[in-house]
Amino acid sequence: MSRRTISSRGRIELAKARLRDGWAPVLGLTPEQRVTRTEKAAAAVKAQARTLSQEVTRRDLILTGLAAGVGGLALATRQGTGPLPEPVEPEPRIFETQPSFASVEDFPEVDPLPGPLLADTEPLQPLEPFPPRPVRKPQHAVPRGPLFDERRLALVNENTGESVTTVYWAEGDYVLEGLEDIQVLLRDHHTDEIHPIDLKLVESLYRLSKVLESRRPLHVLSAYRSPRTNARLARLYDGVAENSFHMKGKAVDLYIPGRRKRDLARAALKLKVGGVGVYSSFVHVDTGPIRRWAS
Repeated sequence: MSRRTISSRGRIELAKARLRDGWAPVLGLTPEQRVTRTEKAAAAVKAQARTLSQEVTRRDLILTGLAAGVGGLALATRQGTGPLPEPVEPEPRIFETQPSFASVEDFPEVDPLPGPLLADTEPLQPLEPFPPRPVRKPQHAVPRGPLFDERRLALVNENTGESVTTVYWAEGDYVLEGLEDIQVLLRDHHTDEIHPIDLKLVESLYRLSKVLESRRPLHVLSAYRSPRTNARLARLYDGVAENSFHMKGKAVDLYIPGRRKRDLARAALKLKVGGVGVYSSFVHVDTGPIRRWAS
């Protein structure tokens, strides 16, 4: 059930409409009683309308005064409620505390402080300086860990009799001189052609030496092959691939004296170097796809 709210002006208009239409609750009454009841109702409605009209007028005056300023607010309030009291001027404040003296001569005498004056004492001795702090020289931290350890590789070329023991990695980076020594040793000994060796193959040879814990160098039978050398070997021997990884510097045939070829092949397979092939006198290792075979 909805409820309507009628404003003050709406109530006044409703009361005027009821008076104009001669409305009154006169059902069940005699004509005389109806007249009397109607007059009383009309008088009550007029009184109520008059009260509501006064309230609305007073509210409008107050709102008008707020819009016009403080003076208008005072005027509207005075018209609605009567005269306002006269403002009272504040009395000036008078300090009750007054100084008991007017000049320096009137200051009371004060006894001197007990003890000798500062001028009568011995001069202050300078403080002893603090002992100098020892100057520590900056100590550069030496990086440690597998990334900064030296990587040394020992190789022997069975065809030329050359050997090399070189550091190809130090202080977190490759050593160019060490890589050049490895490339020279792993060159095509038939034509003396030097070709870049895959760094992954170099790392695989180093890891093989570490896993096998061998103090002996790796003996190399064949590493890089030029296309001409690979073609000639393919005509002479079976099992030489026409598109061999040797021509890309990504394969090496090697062995370790005193170690079984099977142990070397297992270590290479465990490290997942790439292709691993076992032959009668050597083990083939390349950095191609992971695969295995035996001949």
